[in-house]
Amino acid sequence: MVSVNLSLCFFSTMRSRGIEAVRILNDFIADAVVGTRSVDLFDRLTKDRSLSEGTKVGMARMCYFHLILLLAKWVEFYEKYNSVIPADCVKECRALTKEIRKRQVPGFRNKYVGHVWNKDTNQPLSSKEISRYMEAVTKGDGAAFLLWVNDSKGNRYPNSVVSIISHVRDRLRVQYKIDREPFEET
Repeated sequence: MVSVNLSLCFFSTMRSRGIEAVRILNDFIADAVVGTRSVDLFDRLTKDRSLSEGTKVGMARMCYFHLILLLAKWVEFYEKYNSVIPADCVKECRALTKEIRKRQVPGFRNKYVGHVWNKDTNQPLSSKEISRYMEAVTKGDGAAFLLWVNDSKGNRYPNSVVSIISHVRDRLRVQYKIDREPFEET
């Protein structure tokens, strides 16, 4: 009797964590889609209107930094929620986390996205430093980076960030019997 109660308690706790994870992953999917689609939208805007180069660069930075924050959040999510990730998704989740780290995303987020000062050199951040990190994050190809995050014409699992996140979210719904969208209480 005690082991049955402990099992139910464990499932209940894991289910609660699964519900939290689904809510977070829903936000990640929205952030990835909006971030990548905004680049397309801004590209069309710049072709139709006369915008300064500074405005074009600023719009692109906003979108890329938004996506970098999302990818850094994925690393944190994986660290905190890997215990609820379904077994058949672990390999792809681990590979995604490894790729994000390889691209130096957490370092870029911690050092550049929210700062103007390089603590190591005790000087303002230079455009060259930021460009070097952006090269690492995008592997030198902004268009390929955007497709890696969200290939809106074919998010095939596990070829894009969105496909992995969506698949994990859907598997969590099945594993923890989540039949409606989890939203935080307001």
